Amino acid sequence: MITPEYQKQEPHKNTQAMEKYIQQLLYDLEQIMLQRWRACPPHYFQAGMPSPFLMPSEGWEEEAGEDVEAEVSEAESDLDFDLTIAEMERWLECEHEGSMFSAFGLEPEQFPPLDRLSDEQVEGLTFALLRLWESFNFSASFPNKTPARILYPLLLERMLEGCMVLDDGHIGIEFCEYDPATCPFEMTYCDCREFMTR
Repeated sequence: MITPEYQKQEPHKNTQAMEKYIQQLLYDLEQIMLQRWRACPPHYFQAGMPSPFLMPSEGWEEEAGEDVEAEVSEAESDLDFDLTIAEMERWLECEHEGSMFSAFGLEPEQFPPLDRLSDEQVEGLTFALLRLWESFNFSASFPNKTPARILYPLLLERMLEGCMVLDDGHIGIEFCEYDPATCPFEMTYCDCREFMTR
């Protein structure tokens, strides 16, 4: 694999090189998302479920106009349901196809460590990763006030694990057991107690 340009320079000398690298990486992520949206728009988008991370990449267009309702026959509806059930059965049987990095066509080394990134760069990459996840029908569950500097490494760590990409369903991914004492989001941002007292 080719070594990313940012890794070839000393940390204190790479401000411009890092910014150039981040912009290229963000562009590459957009292209991956665009290809995925064109092949299979996200399940939640098709179901009309809103999310701040369900934004198609520039260049994607819906096949049907907004005012045109697609006619779905009963047979097609049954087929969609059968495909969804078949996917869920494979998921329950743990038929993982590799890591999330692999599913996205990425490598862990492409993502710079926190200590090499500005706050703005971390926020941009974190937002792009969350959109990328949604493009492939994954949703990350985390407290809304979680800073990007905490979320970014958690997302990358989870992307090392096995996954199964669904075309006809959606997978929610949680990072904690809803125990404030072991919350990975730190007590400052943990909202587990709010759920426990409802």
